[in-house]
Amino acid sequence: AMSDINILTGGMGPEHSDTPGGVINMVTKSGSNRYELDASVYYAGDALTIKRAEELGGTLRKLDVNLNVGGPIVKDKLWFYTSFELNESTSTLPPDPNGTLPDHPSRRYLGGKFFGKLTWQPHQKHKIVFWAQTAPASIANGDQRITIVPDAEGHQNQAGALGTLAWEWLATDNLFVKTQLSFSWGGLRIFPESGINDVSRITDIGTGVEQRNYDRLLTDDRFRISVNSDATYFLRALGKHEFKAGIRYNHLINTSTEAYTGNAVYNTQFGQPYSLTQYFLEFDEVSACDPTSNKYDAKKCLQAPLNTSVSGNKLIAFLQDTWQLPNYDRFRLIPGVALHFGNNINPEGETITNFVTATAHLNFAWDLFDDGKT
Repeated sequence: AMSDINILTGGMGPEHSDTPGGVINMVTKSGSNRYELDASVYYAGDALTIKRAEELGGTLRKLDVNLNVGGPIVKDKLWFYTSFELNESTSTLPPDPNGTLPDHPSRRYLGGKFFGKLTWQPHQKHKIVFWAQTAPASIANGDQRITIVPDAEGHQNQAGALGTLAWEWLATDNLFVKTQLSFSWGGLRIFPESGINDVSRITDIGTGVEQRNYDRLLTDDRFRISVNSDATYFLRALGKHEFKAGIRYNHLINTSTEAYTGNAVYNTQFGQPYSLTQYFLEFDEVSACDPTSNKYDAKKCLQAPLNTSVSGNKLIAFLQDTWQLPNYDRFRLIPGVALHFGNNINPEGETITNFVTATAHLNFAWDLFDDGKT
């Protein structure tokens, strides 16, 4: 679904002054007045896989299916483009060469990617674009270590979703305005493959074997609301100028719930009890949360998942000029200024960090070898 990919690694100017590394701008395909369809299938079986000596006895299978469809809904006015991808892979560890440990269940990855885009041009100078994408995936028996017995394997579900609405306006022959609103979500779920949450894992520190259950429970969700708006004015005077002013605003939320299965971790040493670690949200030091103590108070010994959340805001307002020098368009100067604002808020609603800063910039980009790279 990619039409073009631009990578900025330097000379980015005030617009991207909050980005310490590079910027990757991916332009997705849009439909046109011609219907188009393409599809592909990729399959790799175990018989087609070259293996190392230690991988003999294991298996591997991979399947990828792609389908892309685009075209007009209303000719010259409304177009669509959709893309679907299915990914499935299964791999199995070789059996224990000593025959001591049971055969390990296969790791199976099953995921899909969907992208859909509508482009509406009600007027020659106005364009409205909406696109959405999602990428759910499930990973069964993800740890894949021979020292983990089958009933101690973990499972992971993950997904992401993005929706964006953009308006583009060619106000004059020299002035271009764009406003974009986006919402994104990323979710992660980790839990025992067995589906049992109240039984703890047993790890033998002598043999390294982990058994009885997976040890981790995690639910993590990350949300982002973004509003971007900018205006670009093109001017020819002593070379070429692109004056650009805009804002970038992001509101972010991260909620997480984490626990150990059974709220405890058991360790043995060559089959003999060795240690027990228990996890509490509230702990009574007087009784050490020992039920056999005459000072034990269950209300002071709370075992439950740990819930955390954090939110924040980030805003950048910028003004810059991208100036291509006369008679030498391989060199660009990018002067400008930017105003940065940001904060972080804890679950109680208290502001933990808060900053406002202004920065001045003078960047340059030089296509030294005339190959499109700076």
